[in-house]
Amino acid sequence: MKKLLLLFISITLLNPNWVFGQICGTPTPTNPVIYSGNANARGASSAYCIDVYFHIVRNTNGSNAFTLPNTDDITEELNEYFSPHNIVINNAGFDFINNSNFLTLDALYGTEDDALFSTENQAGVINFYIVDNFVTTGVVGLAEDSPSRNLVMRDEDALSAVSAHELGHCFYLLHTHDTVNGVEAINGSNCSNAGDLICDTPADPGLGSSNVNVSCIYTGGGGYNPLPNNIM
Repeated sequence: MKKLLLLFISITLLNPNWVFGQICGTPTPTNPVIYSGNANARGASSAYCIDVYFHIVRNTNGSNAFTLPNTDDITEELNEYFSPHNIVINNAGFDFINNSNFLTLDALYGTEDDALFSTENQAGVINFYIVDNFVTTGVVGLAEDSPSRNLVMRDEDALSAVSAHELGHCFYLLHTHDTVNGVEAINGSNCSNAGDLICDTPADPGLGSSNVNVSCIYTGGGGYNPLPNNIM
């Protein structure tokens, strides 16, 4: 498992079409384990296969609350980001959760989301839950924690780069603008223990404690040069 975490924490996932306008609901770990100092995954000779199991929430009577996303298409979308880094996402199957209470998650961090994550949860896979919406404005997805085996996405965004972003949190990748470990210096001198704890991503000014990645709309100044197409 540690080898797997080393692999994920050292990669940079890029997408020129990523839009950083949404809010990520994933909480930042308060005591993260720092692997980046010894990590070097580039040039790996073999791929890591990650099983993802999908849980699609429906009405209690079994009717669809929304147009169902195709789980094969979601898997293909995830592989667009991860397969270039020797990480293969495998569709391990899906089921339906018939519970109208979970269609719209109206509480985060320890209430409804935790109840959902304990429903039909499969061992040995990443559990990918799909709901109709979140009450919290702007939230379109979240991972239970970083790292984690569970994430939940709003159905209309399940086929977007947000899914790859939340899966990145499951693999212990933090926001590039994270400051819980301290503010990363522009020259990268503290890159291994501040910011996102990854030295191959430049310092990102972001918005501090808010969970909105603003790399794409940051217009410069102060010497910052963040990557505008990093999905984290």
